[in-house]
Amino acid sequence: MQYERLDFSYNWNNKLDCKAFTTLRLLNPKRYFIGAKFEVFYKNKTYGIFEVKKLTPLTPEGITDLIAYLDTGYNANECRDVLRTMYKNKPNFNDSTPLAYCLLVQVVKPEVSPKNQVPLFN
Repeated sequence: MQYERLDFSYNWNNKLDCKAFTTLRLLNPKRYFIGAKFEVFYKNKTYGIFEVKKLTPLTPEGITDLIAYLDTGYNANECRDVLRTMYKNKPNFNDSTPLAYCLLVQVVKPEVSPKNQVPLFN
């Protein structure tokens, strides 16, 4: 089955190595909704198939330290600065721009090819 790609430009807080993580995205109900499944990539490496289990609409001004630290490893103000940098080419991006705060849970682990496996015993 083919899944839509969800690419990351940075592995914030090393979250992609976890079975569940959050992501802040521009609100797009046609792409991000509960039940949506994505194949997650970082630097063209797949991390498996993840499903949106929870989605909370919010704005940059609504980002708390709890949300920011879990998502990026930075405090709320630094997280907003990161978002402003990420979306600098979006002319209308501001502290009131609608965002989707998504909880993604791994439903299929990435396949490991034999050449990438580490032997248990030498």
